[in-house]
Amino acid sequence: MSIHQFLPTQLHQSVAIAIKDEVGQLTYKQLNSRVNQLANYLRQQGVKPEVLVGIYTERSLDNAIAILGVLQAGGAFVPLDPAYPKARLTSILEDTNIQLILTQSHLAADITSGIDLFLLDTQWDEVARQSEELTAAETTPDNLAYIMYTSGSTGNPQGVQITLAQVECYRKAIDEVVKIQPDDVYLLSASFSFSSSIRQLLLPLAQGAKVVISSRQNSSNLRSLLELIQTEQITVLDTVASVWNYLLISLAEIEQERIDSALRLLIFSGELLTSQLLQQVRSKFPQPPEIVNIYGQTETIGVCAYPIPDDFDKHDGYAPVGSPYPHTQLYLLNDRLEPVAASATGELYIAGTSLARGYLNNPQLTDRKFIPNPFTTEKQRLYKTGDLARYLPDGNLEIVGRQDFQVKIRGMRVEIEEIETVLMQHPDVKQAAVVGKDRLGEQIIVAYIVPNRSSINISDLRSFLKTKLTD
Repeated sequence: MSIHQFLPTQLHQSVAIAIKDEVGQLTYKQLNSRVNQLANYLRQQGVKPEVLVGIYTERSLDNAIAILGVLQAGGAFVPLDPAYPKARLTSILEDTNIQLILTQSHLAADITSGIDLFLLDTQWDEVARQSEELTAAETTPDNLAYIMYTSGSTGNPQGVQITLAQVECYRKAIDEVVKIQPDDVYLLSASFSFSSSIRQLLLPLAQGAKVVISSRQNSSNLRSLLELIQTEQITVLDTVASVWNYLLISLAEIEQERIDSALRLLIFSGELLTSQLLQQVRSKFPQPPEIVNIYGQTETIGVCAYPIPDDFDKHDGYAPVGSPYPHTQLYLLNDRLEPVAASATGELYIAGTSLARGYLNNPQLTDRKFIPNPFTTEKQRLYKTGDLARYLPDGNLEIVGRQDFQVKIRGMRVEIEEIETVLMQHPDVKQAAVVGKDRLGEQIIVAYIVPNRSSINISDLRSFLKTKLTD
Protein backbone atom coordinates (compact mmCIF):
# COMPACT_ATOMS: atom_id res chain seq x y z
CA MET A 1 0.00 0.00 0.00
CA SER A 2 1.44 3.36 -1.02
CA ILE A 3 0.00 6.13 1.15
CA HIS A 4 2.27 9.02 0.26
CA GLN A 5 3.60 10.32 -3.03
CA PHE A 6 6.48 12.50 -1.94
CA LEU A 7 7.07 13.74 -5.49
CA PRO A 8 3.65 14.27 -7.14
CA THR A 9 3.09 12.29 -10.34
CA GLN A 10 2.36 15.37 -12.43
CA LEU A 11 5.87 16.65 -11.68
CA HIS A 12 7.82 13.48 -12.51
CA GLN A 13 8.76 14.71 -15.99
CA SER A 14 8.95 18.42 -15.18
CA VAL A 15 12.12 20.30 -16.16
CA ALA A 16 11.45 22.98 -13.55
CA ILE A 17 14.15 23.23 -10.89
CA ALA A 18 13.12 21.20 -7.85
CA ILE A 19 16.08 21.61 -5.53
CA LYS A 20 19.55 23.13 -5.42
CA ASP A 21 22.49 23.60 -3.10
CA GLU A 22 25.78 25.48 -3.35
CA VAL A 23 27.27 23.14 -5.96
CA GLY A 24 24.39 21.96 -8.14
CA GLN A 25 20.71 21.67 -8.87
CA LEU A 26 18.19 19.09 -10.07
CA THR A 27 14.97 19.36 -12.05
CA TYR A 28 11.92 17.47 -10.84
CA LYS A 29 12.55 14.88 -13.57
CA GLN A 30 16.18 14.40 -12.47
CA LEU A 31 15.24 14.30 -8.78
CA ASN A 32 12.51 11.73 -9.39
CA SER A 33 14.90 9.52 -11.38
CA ARG A 34 17.64 9.63 -8.76
CA VAL A 35 15.27 9.02 -5.87
CA ASN A 36 13.72 6.02 -7.66
CA GLN A 37 17.13 4.58 -8.51
CA LEU A 38 18.28 4.91 -4.90
CA ALA A 39 15.02 3.37 -3.66
CA ASN A 40 15.47 0.38 -5.97
CA TYR A 41 19.06 -0.05 -4.78
CA LEU A 42 18.03 0.17 -1.13
CA ARG A 43 15.34 -2.49 -1.61
CA GLN A 44 18.03 -4.81 -2.94
CA GLN A 45 19.93 -4.18 0.29
CA GLY A 46 16.92 -5.30 2.32
CA VAL A 47 15.29 -1.96 3.05
CA LYS A 48 11.55 -2.38 3.58
CA PRO A 49 8.90 -1.14 6.03
CA GLU A 50 10.24 -0.72 9.59
CA VAL A 51 13.88 -1.05 8.46
CA LEU A 52 16.00 1.89 9.66
CA VAL A 53 18.59 3.57 7.45
CA GLY A 54 21.00 6.16 8.86
CA ILE A 55 21.72 9.34 6.90
CA TYR A 56 25.03 10.94 7.87
CA THR A 57 25.69 13.73 5.38
CA GLU A 58 26.26 17.44 5.19
CA ARG A 59 23.14 19.46 4.37
CA SER A 60 23.10 19.09 0.59
CA LEU A 61 21.46 17.50 -2.45
CA ASP A 62 22.87 14.17 -1.25
CA ASN A 63 20.97 14.60 2.02
CA ALA A 64 17.65 15.35 0.34
CA ILE A 65 18.00 12.48 -2.17
CA ALA A 66 18.85 10.09 0.66
CA ILE A 67 15.76 11.04 2.69
CA LEU A 68 13.42 10.73 -0.27
CA GLY A 69 15.08 7.52 -1.44
CA VAL A 70 14.65 5.79 1.92
CA LEU A 71 11.00 6.86 2.10
CA GLN A 72 10.28 5.73 -1.46
CA ALA A 73 11.91 2.37 -0.70
CA GLY A 74 9.44 1.96 2.16
CA GLY A 75 12.01 2.26 4.96
CA ALA A 76 12.51 4.80 7.72
CA PHE A 77 15.44 7.18 7.98
CA VAL A 78 17.43 8.31 11.02
CA PRO A 79 19.15 11.69 10.51
CA LEU A 80 22.67 11.80 11.95
CA ASP A 81 24.16 15.29 12.08
CA PRO A 82 27.92 15.59 11.36
CA ALA A 83 27.94 18.29 14.06
CA TYR A 84 26.99 15.71 16.72
CA PRO A 85 29.67 14.91 19.32
CA LYS A 86 31.02 11.38 18.88
CA ALA A 87 29.42 10.24 22.14
CA ARG A 88 25.96 11.31 20.97
CA LEU A 89 26.44 9.69 17.56
CA THR A 90 27.57 6.45 19.22
CA SER A 91 24.57 6.51 21.57
CA ILE A 92 22.12 6.84 18.66
CA LEU A 93 23.78 4.09 16.64
CA GLU A 94 23.61 1.73 19.63
CA ASP A 95 19.98 2.62 20.34
CA THR A 96 18.80 2.09 16.76
CA ASN A 97 21.08 -0.83 15.83
CA ILE A 98 21.28 0.60 12.30
CA GLN A 99 22.90 -1.76 9.79
CA LEU A 100 23.20 0.65 6.83
CA ILE A 101 24.22 4.31 6.69
CA LEU A 102 24.14 6.59 3.65
CA THR A 103 27.03 9.01 3.96
CA GLN A 104 29.77 10.91 2.10
CA SER A 105 33.39 9.88 1.65
CA HIS A 106 34.88 12.61 3.86
CA LEU A 107 32.60 11.56 6.76
CA ALA A 108 32.97 7.78 6.51
CA ALA A 109 35.79 7.57 9.08
CA ASP A 110 33.43 8.90 11.78
CA ILE A 111 31.25 5.78 11.67
CA THR A 112 31.87 2.82 13.95
CA SER A 113 33.13 -0.26 12.13
CA GLY A 114 30.66 -3.09 11.61
CA ILE A 115 28.01 -0.91 9.94
CA ASP A 116 27.56 -1.04 6.17
CA LEU A 117 28.25 2.32 4.52
CA PHE A 118 27.13 3.59 1.13
CA LEU A 119 29.02 6.67 -0.09
CA LEU A 120 26.58 8.84 -2.00
CA ASP A 121 29.30 10.98 -3.58
CA THR A 122 31.69 8.26 -4.81
CA GLN A 123 29.61 5.08 -5.17
CA TRP A 124 26.67 6.50 -7.11
CA ASP A 125 27.61 4.44 -10.19
CA GLU A 126 26.14 1.41 -8.41
CA VAL A 127 22.83 3.26 -8.03
CA ALA A 128 22.90 4.69 -11.56
CA ARG A 129 22.53 1.17 -12.97
CA GLN A 130 19.14 0.82 -11.28
CA SER A 131 15.81 1.42 -13.01
CA GLU A 132 14.36 4.93 -12.92
CA GLU A 133 10.91 3.41 -12.48
CA LEU A 134 9.65 2.30 -9.10
CA THR A 135 6.75 0.16 -7.91
CA ALA A 136 4.89 1.43 -4.86
CA ALA A 137 6.20 0.29 -1.48
CA GLU A 138 3.98 -2.06 0.50
CA THR A 139 3.66 0.29 3.44
CA THR A 140 0.79 1.09 5.77
CA PRO A 141 0.02 4.46 7.39
CA ASP A 142 1.31 3.09 10.72
CA ASN A 143 4.76 2.27 9.37
CA LEU A 144 7.69 4.42 10.44
CA ALA A 145 8.83 7.36 8.33
CA TYR A 146 11.75 8.43 10.51
CA ILE A 147 13.22 8.49 14.01
CA MET A 148 14.47 11.86 15.25
CA TYR A 149 16.47 12.31 18.44
CA THR A 150 15.77 15.01 21.00
CA SER A 151 17.45 16.18 24.18
CA GLY A 152 16.90 13.75 27.06
CA SER A 153 16.70 14.56 30.75
CA THR A 154 18.70 11.41 31.66
CA GLY A 155 21.76 12.55 29.72
CA ASN A 156 20.95 10.39 26.69
CA PRO A 157 19.05 11.52 23.57
CA GLN A 158 15.58 10.05 23.03
CA GLY A 159 14.42 8.71 19.66
CA VAL A 160 10.96 9.91 18.63
CA GLN A 161 9.24 7.48 16.23
CA ILE A 162 7.26 9.31 13.53
CA THR A 163 4.88 7.41 11.22
CA LEU A 164 3.96 7.94 7.58
CA ALA A 165 0.42 8.89 8.63
CA GLN A 166 1.80 11.70 10.79
CA VAL A 167 3.91 13.10 7.99
CA GLU A 168 1.08 13.01 5.46
CA CYS A 169 -1.53 14.51 7.80
CA TYR A 170 0.82 17.30 8.78
CA ARG A 171 1.87 18.10 5.21
CA LYS A 172 -1.76 18.42 4.11
CA ALA A 173 -2.73 20.52 7.13
CA ILE A 174 0.15 22.99 6.92
CA ASP A 175 -0.35 23.36 3.17
CA GLU A 176 -3.86 24.65 3.83
CA VAL A 177 -2.38 27.40 6.00
CA VAL A 178 0.71 28.58 4.13
CA LYS A 179 -0.41 27.95 0.52
CA ILE A 180 2.91 27.29 -1.23
CA GLN A 181 2.81 28.12 -4.96
CA PRO A 182 4.78 26.52 -7.85
CA ASP A 183 6.72 29.77 -8.41
CA ASP A 184 7.85 29.97 -4.78
CA VAL A 185 11.49 29.62 -3.73
CA TYR A 186 11.60 28.00 -0.27
CA LEU A 187 14.78 28.19 1.82
CA LEU A 188 15.71 24.96 3.60
CA SER A 189 17.87 26.22 6.46
CA ALA A 190 17.09 23.76 9.28
CA SER A 191 19.32 20.87 10.24
CA PHE A 192 17.92 17.56 9.01
CA SER A 193 18.09 16.40 12.64
CA PHE A 194 15.17 18.76 13.44
CA SER A 195 11.56 18.18 12.46
CA SER A 196 11.22 21.61 10.82
CA SER A 197 13.46 20.30 8.01
CA ILE A 198 10.70 17.84 7.04
CA ARG A 199 8.34 20.77 6.46
CA GLN A 200 11.01 22.71 4.59
CA LEU A 201 11.71 19.79 2.24
CA LEU A 202 8.39 18.03 1.62
CA LEU A 203 6.00 20.98 1.64
CA PRO A 204 7.48 22.91 -1.32
CA LEU A 205 8.23 19.75 -3.33
CA ALA A 206 4.61 18.64 -3.04
CA GLN A 207 3.53 21.90 -4.70
CA GLY A 208 6.15 22.05 -7.46
CA ALA A 209 8.10 24.88 -5.83
CA LYS A 210 11.88 25.27 -5.73
CA VAL A 211 13.89 24.32 -2.64
CA VAL A 212 17.21 26.07 -1.95
CA ILE A 213 19.36 24.24 0.60
CA SER A 214 21.45 26.43 2.85
CA SER A 215 24.63 24.72 4.08
CA ARG A 216 25.38 24.50 7.78
CA GLN A 217 28.08 27.13 7.31
CA ASN A 218 25.71 29.53 5.53
CA SER A 219 22.95 29.07 8.07
CA SER A 220 25.29 29.81 10.98
CA ASN A 221 26.77 32.91 9.31
CA LEU A 222 23.94 35.43 9.30
CA ARG A 223 25.49 37.76 6.73
CA SER A 224 25.89 34.82 4.35
CA LEU A 225 22.31 33.78 5.09
CA LEU A 226 21.07 37.29 4.34
CA GLU A 227 23.02 37.34 1.08
CA LEU A 228 21.56 33.95 0.12
CA ILE A 229 18.02 35.20 0.77
CA GLN A 230 18.63 38.12 -1.56
CA THR A 231 20.64 36.46 -4.35
CA GLU A 232 18.36 33.41 -4.61
CA GLN A 233 15.24 35.60 -4.43
CA ILE A 234 13.80 33.51 -1.63
CA THR A 235 10.02 33.93 -1.37
CA VAL A 236 9.39 31.69 1.67
CA LEU A 237 11.60 31.82 4.76
CA ASP A 238 10.98 29.36 7.59
CA THR A 239 12.88 30.25 10.75
CA VAL A 240 12.86 31.02 14.50
CA ALA A 241 12.55 34.35 16.29
CA SER A 242 16.11 34.40 17.64
CA VAL A 243 17.56 34.12 14.12
CA TRP A 244 15.72 37.31 13.23
CA ASN A 245 17.09 38.99 16.34
CA TYR A 246 20.58 38.26 15.04
CA LEU A 247 19.68 39.23 11.48
CA LEU A 248 18.50 42.63 12.70
CA ILE A 249 21.82 43.09 14.49
CA SER A 250 23.70 42.12 11.31
CA LEU A 251 21.70 44.65 9.30
CA ALA A 252 22.56 47.36 11.81
CA GLU A 253 26.26 46.48 11.66
CA ILE A 254 26.40 46.84 7.88
CA GLU A 255 24.09 49.87 8.01
CA GLN A 256 21.51 48.27 5.75
CA GLU A 257 18.10 49.82 6.39
CA ARG A 258 15.95 47.52 4.27
CA ILE A 259 16.02 43.99 2.86
CA ASP A 260 15.60 44.11 -0.88
CA SER A 261 14.20 40.65 -1.54
CA ALA A 262 11.27 38.78 -3.04
CA LEU A 263 10.18 37.42 0.33
CA ARG A 264 6.37 37.07 0.45
CA LEU A 265 5.93 34.64 3.37
CA LEU A 266 7.73 34.41 6.68
CA ILE A 267 7.09 31.35 8.88
CA PHE A 268 8.05 31.40 12.55
CA SER A 269 8.15 28.32 14.77
CA GLY A 270 9.85 26.89 17.83
CA GLU A 271 10.02 30.02 20.03
CA LEU A 272 7.82 32.67 21.58
CA LEU A 273 7.29 35.49 19.09
CA THR A 274 6.92 39.02 20.44
CA SER A 275 4.93 41.84 18.87
CA GLN A 276 8.05 44.01 19.19
CA LEU A 277 10.07 41.68 16.99
CA LEU A 278 7.23 41.55 14.46
CA GLN A 279 7.24 45.32 14.24
CA GLN A 280 11.01 45.40 13.71
CA VAL A 281 10.88 42.68 11.06
CA ARG A 282 8.10 44.34 9.08
CA SER A 283 9.97 47.66 9.12
CA LYS A 284 12.87 46.06 7.21
CA PHE A 285 10.90 45.32 4.05
CA PRO A 286 9.62 47.76 1.43
CA GLN A 287 6.66 45.37 1.10
CA PRO A 288 6.25 43.42 4.38
CA PRO A 289 5.68 39.66 3.89
CA GLU A 290 2.79 37.66 5.26
CA ILE A 291 3.72 36.10 8.61
CA VAL A 292 2.52 32.78 10.06
CA ASN A 293 3.32 31.55 13.56
CA ILE A 294 3.18 27.75 13.88
CA TYR A 295 3.42 25.37 16.81
CA GLY A 296 4.42 21.76 17.32
CA GLN A 297 7.03 19.43 18.78
CA THR A 298 9.16 16.59 17.48
CA GLU A 299 6.55 14.23 18.95
CA THR A 300 3.68 15.89 17.03
CA ILE A 301 5.51 17.61 14.12
CA GLY A 302 2.90 20.40 14.08
CA VAL A 303 -0.56 20.92 15.53
CA CYS A 304 -1.70 24.51 14.93
CA ALA A 305 -0.91 27.76 13.13
CA TYR A 306 -1.80 31.45 13.32
CA PRO A 307 -1.66 33.81 10.32
CA ILE A 308 -0.66 37.08 11.98
CA PRO A 309 -2.82 40.07 11.00
CA ASP A 310 -1.14 43.22 9.71
CA ASP A 311 -2.00 45.24 12.81
CA PHE A 312 -0.88 42.69 15.38
CA ASP A 313 2.41 44.48 16.11
CA LYS A 314 0.39 47.29 17.66
CA HIS A 315 -0.39 44.94 20.58
CA ASP A 316 1.80 43.90 23.49
CA GLY A 317 2.80 40.35 24.36
CA TYR A 318 3.37 37.18 22.35
CA ALA A 319 1.80 36.13 19.08
CA PRO A 320 -0.77 33.32 19.46
CA VAL A 321 -0.19 29.95 17.81
CA GLY A 322 -3.76 29.73 16.52
CA SER A 323 -6.25 26.88 16.45
CA PRO A 324 -5.68 23.14 15.89
CA TYR A 325 -5.48 21.43 12.52
CA PRO A 326 -8.47 19.21 11.56
CA HIS A 327 -6.78 15.97 12.67
CA THR A 328 -5.79 17.35 16.09
CA GLN A 329 -7.50 18.04 19.43
CA LEU A 330 -6.04 20.28 22.13
CA TYR A 331 -6.77 20.14 25.88
CA LEU A 332 -5.74 22.57 28.62
CA LEU A 333 -5.67 20.61 31.88
CA ASN A 334 -4.67 21.08 35.51
CA ASP A 335 -2.47 18.65 37.46
CA ARG A 336 -5.52 16.41 38.08
CA LEU A 337 -6.15 16.14 34.32
CA GLU A 338 -9.26 18.33 34.59
CA PRO A 339 -10.07 21.03 32.02
CA VAL A 340 -9.21 24.52 33.28
CA ALA A 341 -11.72 27.36 33.23
CA ALA A 342 -12.12 29.54 30.14
CA SER A 343 -9.14 31.89 29.67
CA ALA A 344 -7.26 30.17 32.55
CA THR A 345 -3.76 28.77 32.08
CA GLY A 346 -3.28 25.01 31.94
CA GLU A 347 -0.83 22.46 30.63
CA LEU A 348 -1.33 21.68 26.96
CA TYR A 349 -2.16 18.09 25.98
CA ILE A 350 -2.57 16.94 22.38
CA ALA A 351 -4.66 14.14 20.86
CA GLY A 352 -5.29 12.98 17.30
CA THR A 353 -3.38 11.46 14.40
CA SER A 354 -0.51 13.90 14.91
CA LEU A 355 1.01 11.88 17.77
CA ALA A 356 4.23 9.90 17.42
CA ARG A 357 4.30 6.16 18.00
CA GLY A 358 6.44 6.83 21.09
CA TYR A 359 10.10 6.78 22.11
CA LEU A 360 12.34 4.05 20.73
CA ASN A 361 13.36 1.46 23.33
CA ASN A 362 11.93 3.55 26.16
CA PRO A 363 8.47 2.29 27.15
CA GLN A 364 8.62 4.02 30.55
CA LEU A 365 9.07 7.48 29.02
CA THR A 366 6.47 6.68 26.35
CA ASP A 367 3.92 5.74 29.01
CA ARG A 368 4.71 8.87 30.99
CA LYS A 369 4.38 11.28 28.05
CA PHE A 370 1.67 9.51 26.01
CA ILE A 371 -1.22 8.78 28.37
CA PRO A 372 -4.72 7.34 27.75
CA ASN A 373 -7.24 10.02 26.79
CA PRO A 374 -9.80 10.23 29.62
CA PHE A 375 -12.21 12.31 27.50
CA THR A 376 -13.16 9.61 24.99
CA THR A 377 -14.27 5.98 25.05
CA GLU A 378 -12.12 5.29 21.99
CA LYS A 379 -8.58 3.97 22.31
CA GLN A 380 -6.80 7.29 22.02
CA ARG A 381 -3.75 8.89 23.60
CA LEU A 382 -2.89 12.33 24.95
CA TYR A 383 0.61 13.74 24.57
CA LYS A 384 1.79 15.72 27.59
CA THR A 385 3.66 18.70 26.07
CA GLY A 386 4.86 20.43 29.25
CA ASP A 387 3.84 23.76 27.69
CA LEU A 388 1.59 26.12 29.62
CA ALA A 389 -1.06 27.82 27.50
CA ARG A 390 -4.38 29.66 27.58
CA TYR A 391 -7.15 30.51 25.15
CA LEU A 392 -7.58 34.14 24.19
CA PRO A 393 -11.06 35.70 23.86
CA ASP A 394 -10.97 35.19 20.06
CA GLY A 395 -10.40 31.44 20.52
CA ASN A 396 -6.72 31.38 19.56
CA LEU A 397 -4.21 29.57 21.71
CA GLU A 398 -1.33 31.41 23.38
CA ILE A 399 1.75 29.64 24.77
CA VAL A 400 2.87 31.33 28.00
CA GLY A 401 5.67 29.15 29.40
CA ARG A 402 6.77 25.71 30.55
CA GLN A 403 5.58 23.31 33.23
CA ASP A 404 9.07 21.79 33.54
CA PHE A 405 12.68 22.88 33.12
CA GLN A 406 12.89 22.49 29.36
CA VAL A 407 14.10 25.56 27.45
CA LYS A 408 14.22 26.55 23.80
CA ILE A 409 17.52 27.88 22.45
CA ARG A 410 17.37 29.18 18.86
CA GLY A 411 14.31 27.00 18.34
CA MET A 412 16.04 23.87 19.65
CA ARG A 413 14.62 21.97 22.58
CA VAL A 414 17.04 21.54 25.47
CA GLU A 415 16.44 19.50 28.62
CA ILE A 416 18.58 21.25 31.21
CA GLU A 417 18.68 18.05 33.28
CA GLU A 418 20.73 16.55 30.43
CA ILE A 419 23.35 19.28 30.87
CA GLU A 420 23.35 18.82 34.65
CA THR A 421 23.82 15.05 34.24
CA VAL A 422 26.79 15.52 31.92
CA LEU A 423 28.36 18.20 34.15
CA MET A 424 28.19 15.80 37.09
CA GLN A 425 30.22 13.27 35.09
CA HIS A 426 33.26 15.58 35.19
CA PRO A 427 35.64 14.58 38.01
CA ASP A 428 36.15 18.20 39.12
CA VAL A 429 32.41 18.89 39.60
CA LYS A 430 30.79 18.08 42.94
CA GLN A 431 27.35 19.59 42.26
CA ALA A 432 25.72 21.36 39.32
CA ALA A 433 22.52 23.28 38.62
CA VAL A 434 21.47 24.57 35.21
CA VAL A 435 18.78 27.15 34.45
CA GLY A 436 17.38 28.96 31.44
CA LYS A 437 17.43 32.76 31.67
CA ASP A 438 16.14 35.60 29.57
CA ARG A 439 18.80 38.06 28.41
CA LEU A 440 17.56 40.97 26.33
CA GLY A 441 14.67 38.89 25.00
CA GLU A 442 16.81 35.84 24.21
CA GLN A 443 16.98 32.57 26.11
CA ILE A 444 20.44 31.61 27.37
CA ILE A 445 21.64 28.68 29.49
CA VAL A 446 23.54 29.30 32.72
CA ALA A 447 25.28 26.55 34.72
CA TYR A 448 26.23 26.90 38.38
CA ILE A 449 28.79 24.47 39.79
CA VAL A 450 30.34 23.50 43.12
CA PRO A 451 33.85 22.24 42.34
CA ASN A 452 35.57 19.31 44.03
CA ARG A 453 38.66 21.45 44.57
CA SER A 454 39.48 25.07 45.17
CA SER A 455 39.84 25.98 41.49
CA ILE A 456 38.52 24.62 38.23
CA ASN A 457 39.46 25.27 34.61
CA ILE A 458 36.29 26.50 32.89
CA SER A 459 37.84 26.08 29.45
CA ASP A 460 38.49 22.39 30.17
CA LEU A 461 34.93 22.03 31.44
CA ARG A 462 33.53 23.55 28.22
CA SER A 463 35.68 21.19 26.15
CA PHE A 464 34.36 18.25 28.15
CA LEU A 465 30.76 19.30 27.53
CA LYS A 466 31.39 19.57 23.80
CA THR A 467 32.36 15.90 23.69
CA LYS A 468 28.95 14.95 25.11
CA LEU A 469 26.43 17.59 24.01
CA THR A 470 25.49 19.26 20.74
CA ASP A 471 26.92 22.74 20.25
